[in-house]
Amino acid sequence: MNFQEKYGFYQSVFEEYITEVFNKLDGHSKLIDAMKYSALSGGKRVRPVLMLATSEILGGDIKKALPYALAIECIHTYSLIHDDLPSMDNDDLRRGKPTSHKVYGEDFAILAGDALLTFAFEHALGAITCQKGVRALKYLSECAGFSGMVGGQAYDLNPILGGGESQLLTTDILKTSKLISAPLKMAGILFDGDENALEKFGELLGIIYQFVDDLLDATSDEKTLGKAVKKDSDLGKVSAVSVYGIEKTREKIKELEVSALKCLKKIDNSEFLKIYLENSTKRLY
Repeated sequence: MNFQEKYGFYQSVFEEYITEVFNKLDGHSKLIDAMKYSALSGGKRVRPVLMLATSEILGGDIKKALPYALAIECIHTYSLIHDDLPSMDNDDLRRGKPTSHKVYGEDFAILAGDALLTFAFEHALGAITCQKGVRALKYLSECAGFSGMVGGQAYDLNPILGGGESQLLTTDILKTSKLISAPLKMAGILFDGDENALEKFGELLGIIYQFVDDLLDATSDEKTLGKAVKKDSDLGKVSAVSVYGIEKTREKIKELEVSALKCLKKIDNSEFLKIYLENSTKRLY
């Protein structure tokens, strides 16, 4: 299979799995509906695809990786629900659809996010068969919590580092890169890969992702992106564009791409990840 076919394969495997799992959930109907609304809304499934692809690259069984991939996606989805709230970014659109709080109200959007975060670990813990699984989930909790994504959100809301490049990189690494690194290093933990190289690749890929998003926020339109644009500048947030400007940001992305490719030299059969990296910047052109 070529890259697109392979990506589609991983997507479909994960989509079938998460749909089956969520259709079995039982509880308060409005809460379950709110959870499903965001968790089953599709999207590129970046983190699950990276988890399954890396697991296969390392010779692992992607079926054994699926519960961990679902856990990562649940955490990512909860973060989006909370990020869209009026008290955070106050967004009305996500992937071209009304955000959770616009459909279910702020109260149930918060509860749906809380439930998804909790379910992430509830589900993945049921799949653990060895100490490697414990290590993988411990790393995921670090990536998601105060020393990871939540910490990055705090820096984003309250930029105590005073702005500039230090503020930008600290926020982006914690808020975005940590949860991109998670599927890569977790696969490394589970299937004996080079954990350091995979984690560093994820960190660089996450920064690239955020820099690309910053550029698109500054230069694209709502119809193309499926969400509001120019939010960073309207809110006075630190972004790659505010720190470097548009052209320097493009240069920085190219530099980061070169560094990320060096990480992949330590990983055998990493062609899928290499093409994935290259495609991550094509959204700009």
